[in-house]
Amino acid sequence: DGSTGFLVEMDDIFGSTGSEVDARLGPLQLNHGTTPTHSPNIDLGDPQLTSPAVDAGNGTSVLLVDQRSVPRILDGDGDGTAVMDIGAVEAIRNGFFAENTADGVDDDLLDGVAEDDQQRTTLRAAIMQANHDNDGKTIVLGNGVYTLSLPGSDDDANAGDLDISSTITLFGVGAQYTTLDASGLDDRLFHVLSSGNLTIIDATLMGGNVTGSDGGAILNEGTLAIRRSTLKENETDGSGGGIHTSGPSFTLEEASISQNAAFNGGGIAVDGGTVLMTRTTLYEKAATTGGGLEVSSGDGVELEQSTVYTIAVAVGA
Repeated sequence: DGSTGFLVEMDDIFGSTGSEVDARLGPLQLNHGTTPTHSPNIDLGDPQLTSPAVDAGNGTSVLLVDQRSVPRILDGDGDGTAVMDIGAVEAIRNGFFAENTADGVDDDLLDGVAEDDQQRTTLRAAIMQANHDNDGKTIVLGNGVYTLSLPGSDDDANAGDLDISSTITLFGVGAQYTTLDASGLDDRLFHVLSSGNLTIIDATLMGGNVTGSDGGAILNEGTLAIRRSTLKENETDGSGGGIHTSGPSFTLEEASISQNAAFNGGGIAVDGGTVLMTRTTLYEKAATTGGGLEVSSGDGVELEQSTVYTIAVAVGA
């Protein structure tokens, strides 16, 4: 109202003497960043205890990341709509910020903090903790190259590819800024188990290399969704240089699949379930059969405003 000397605009949150606003911010500390910040509180049990700064931005001047390099525009209040927060920190609802790009395992799944033995929140540690908690975690990735380097073979993400057995959403800063690289692993990046539900948004997946199996970058036996992301330079001597999917559901939206290689289906091999590609480009030719996309079984592939270089459907599919 002008009495405080501040110009109040329509989208501002303000109080007055006797009607103060509790910002519900955490203490000034290093919230997985290099400079101290106040983190908005999110209370999953009582929304009234959540900070009014969460999902309260107007989005007219949107930065890609917050002060910690966490991607902006997350769904902090859980209403299904992603809106940027007010302030220096974008709150993460029920999840982790994997601020360290190294590869390290979670050293204690019972503590709930997703850190390795050097107190680093790595992507692998975050996925291990998310699988253990099994409550629909969001894992936020920063600007940089997340390199997978721990060889091995198991189904709990301790070594080798990152196994997904729960519902997990991965947010990157953008495909040109956030990269997941398995070139030093001699394995794929992700294995989505039948109980898994993985969504990948705004990232590049590259460097997967699989011998004697399918899915150069991702082997999907569950539910998989990829949005605004790139898969490139992955390969397998089996099927699906980028992705092999046999799970019930696989969707691609505003994605780019290229420069991958396989014996069957250089980009994607479909061996079951439903597949929807929207505003996606798939350009592959390095395959003995299938070219860019091979469909051997399942409910077929639905294309919406998408481009596929070649398609092969197995006889009898």
